[in-house]
Amino acid sequence: MLIDLIRVHAIASAFLLHCAVVGFALLKPMDLWESGNAANSNRYLKWFFAISIGCLGNIAVLFALGMAGWFSFPAIMGLSLAMLLAALPLTTKQIRELQIFSGVPRGQVMLDALILLTLLFTVLIVAFHPPGHWDDTMYHLPLARDTLRHQGIVLNEYLRFPLFPQNINLLLALGLMLRGDVMAQAFASIPLFVMGLGLMGAARWIMGSPLAGAIATVVLFTLGPIKSPLGYAYIDNGLAMFCWAAMLALALWASKGKERRSYNWLIVAGLLAGGAAGSKYFGGVFAVLLGSYLLIVRRDWKASAAYGAAVLAAGSWWYIRSFVVSGDPLHPAGGEVFGYFLWNAEDLLRQQSEQAMHGVSSNPLYLWASLKEANVVAWALAFAGLVFRNTPTPVRALQFTFLAYFIFWFFVTQVTRYLAPISAVGTFLSFYTLYRCYALVSAKTRAKWIRNRGAVASYLLLALLTSYAGNRYHKYHGEMAEWNAILAKEPGYQLFSKANTLIPTYGPRLVQLGFENAVYFFDGTVIGDWFGRGRYSSMLDCRVGQCKPVDAKLMRQQMMKFGSRMLAISTEQYSDFERVDYEEDFDLVIESEDGMLLYINNWEAPNSN
Repeated sequence: MLIDLIRVHAIASAFLLHCAVVGFALLKPMDLWESGNAANSNRYLKWFFAISIGCLGNIAVLFALGMAGWFSFPAIMGLSLAMLLAALPLTTKQIRELQIFSGVPRGQVMLDALILLTLLFTVLIVAFHPPGHWDDTMYHLPLARDTLRHQGIVLNEYLRFPLFPQNINLLLALGLMLRGDVMAQAFASIPLFVMGLGLMGAARWIMGSPLAGAIATVVLFTLGPIKSPLGYAYIDNGLAMFCWAAMLALALWASKGKERRSYNWLIVAGLLAGGAAGSKYFGGVFAVLLGSYLLIVRRDWKASAAYGAAVLAAGSWWYIRSFVVSGDPLHPAGGEVFGYFLWNAEDLLRQQSEQAMHGVSSNPLYLWASLKEANVVAWALAFAGLVFRNTPTPVRALQFTFLAYFIFWFFVTQVTRYLAPISAVGTFLSFYTLYRCYALVSAKTRAKWIRNRGAVASYLLLALLTSYAGNRYHKYHGEMAEWNAILAKEPGYQLFSKANTLIPTYGPRLVQLGFENAVYFFDGTVIGDWFGRGRYSSMLDCRVGQCKPVDAKLMRQQMMKFGSRMLAISTEQYSDFERVDYEEDFDLVIESEDGMLLYINNWEAPNSN
């Protein structure tokens, strides 16, 4: 495992450096940083924005290659090298002009480097385990695998969300290409490291020391929106990174006096918000709410137009593709307005009902209960901080966006993971509240504490991070050693693995009932889900009591329509299923603890005409 860890660390470091080089070059013409300002002398923010913008630039290139059908190792590596060579002269000049490495005591540089390296190790080590959380093997990894296999962005009509924005899925595909499942999961975790840079930069800017930001980064790992899918191939961390970067860019724009305020930081905010919108539909909601600050608070139409244009430039690609393919730019959510494509009205109603099952009541009296349910109790401090007077304008901008999105989440959907867009800002504002309380101490005493004990606290934090990283290494070293055994316990894995061996005989299509989260374990096309073209309603009889598979003749007809000869049924989900009812039309391949794999006997392939 140690060799694999070194390789993954090397790839991740190379990717981050590539993003930084590209980002510094892209930001140079905008002349964002001015001398004489606390934010403008902040090396953490400079690296944070360079990596974030560079990541968006790399995703744009991957999108272009995918749409052109050139998503291959030679094309990606060749173009990446060309980008690096083109950007390097500009980046070198930019770093020299910004004096990023000058004026910092050597001891502080070493301490920062140790903290950041330990943080990077931590966000990478959590990826060292087999896939299989839920959404990762249901459609995130299958989407990435399809892109890799076809060397381009294709439509898999049988996945649950085949036309969703896929910015982060492109990074997952890159990870699969470079080092398989673990690297894909590592690419899903890398944004946490970048967010940590942003938190340290924001703390250095607003609170005068990066220490609070470093501690906030550690706290971030304990929050529900981050902890639940941590280390798996989910796109929420990438979404959170773009949202956090967009909010900080808007706060930097708001911090400028009107006479010195240009639209440059606003354009950066719009581009990064567009990156969020291109990662998930909730990123689009976030981009709108962030822009509403300009209309509601600032009442600045020109600034709103500049911001909106940047959002569209960076975030409209996937929506245009969805419209071209389906006629619905928000497929499947826009079916009632734009017409239905893969989903129908019943699918949308079922999805709404499923979403309503999460969280607690939307009654405001249940606010505390919702924080506990989502495991973000620490954010109570962020809400408490709203009452402070004389709050700086940049912080007010952050508070506005945090509150606006939380209200949206509270009344529309209380899925814990959907708080990811404000996971960083909520944690930062919680620490800001503590900072304001601490600010009641005299400035002289505060400065003395930071001077005498700030370094001690930093080393204690480093020790805590190192201890956690060591604990994670021990845990995941064991999981890597038991890779196959862990996968064997995943629902449907044994059946789907056996079906893989039968692809040459029975074809690359598999109909399944009750294993919708096992799609990634079959190397062909999996058909069957609660929603979409392969919806269960055509294959289940739910008229009396518990649902069960339809009779064998009807199932055979449905499978012939799909061009599939193999059928996997979960006997845990459909305990009323009787093998004897299918004996005439289906033969048993294998039976496991959680289901059966069958195939149609006396197969007659459907007429292609």
